[in-house]
Amino acid sequence: MTITEKEFTKMERAIQNCDYDLDGWFPSIDDLDRFVYPNKEKYFVFILFLLEKSKTMSLTSEQQEAKKELQKIAYELEIKEGDGP
Repeated sequence: MTITEKEFTKMERAIQNCDYDLDGWFPSIDDLDRFVYPNKEKYFVFILFLLEKSKTMSLTSEQQEAKKELQKIAYELEIKEGDGP
């Protein structure tokens, strides 16, 4: 997935300002297999949201594995300089 630096900054601010609490929920590896991997671009903002919120969560070992997988997906993002394509 490729986005501009401006788009990424806007998305990052929105995620950081979101007060929604996951209340201990985090996707499982099965959830990633069923929903995220087939639709990485569709769920990309949600992936970044989960990674941001997980910073303050106590994750189980399974959830930590899922977080590592989400981080791998996030690293696939290509950010282009400037405002346009």
